Amino acid sequence: MSEFTNKVKLAYLIKKLHININEIKEDTDDGMDKRIKLQKIVYFTKLLGVDFEYNYSMYLHGPYSPELAKDYYSLNQADVDEAIVCEAIDKLYPRIEQLYRKETIWLETAASITNVRKSNPKLDWKHIIDHVYNIKSDILIENDKDSRYVEQVSQDLKTLEMTDN
Repeated sequence: MSEFTNKVKLAYLIKKLHININEIKEDTDDGMDKRIKLQKIVYFTKLLGVDFEYNYSMYLHGPYSPELAKDYYSLNQADVDEAIVCEAIDKLYPRIEQLYRKETIWLETAASITNVRKSNPKLDWKHIIDHVYNIKSDILIENDKDSRYVEQVSQDLKTLEMTDN
């Protein structure tokens, strides 16, 4: 068995991103925001090629993995501080960090677009954008975003080479 379990890689990713594991676990709006952001960063890190074996299903805030949530809730600061270097994460770190700097609503929208595209590869971009806007409209409106925002995020994903065409 590889020493790089999901949990070991997760601890290293959290360490690299300078995330305070205790803030992730806080039962506050800020804690929730940090958990959503971490969920999306791990989702994209997996898409970039790090072999996280988390399964995702579509939820209110986009793709979500209960196994990932279980892992980050079980980590403590010592696990993060003492995390073993994972070269796969180091290799992709500039791209991961670029995504991490995005606001949470962008990550939610981008992960939702990517998930819908992956689940429906024959669906054209207009329908993907419309679908994502429809399933996320409450959250988007709450964040003063409209369907043009979803379209812009889809363009950003293409520019970042996070999706095909």
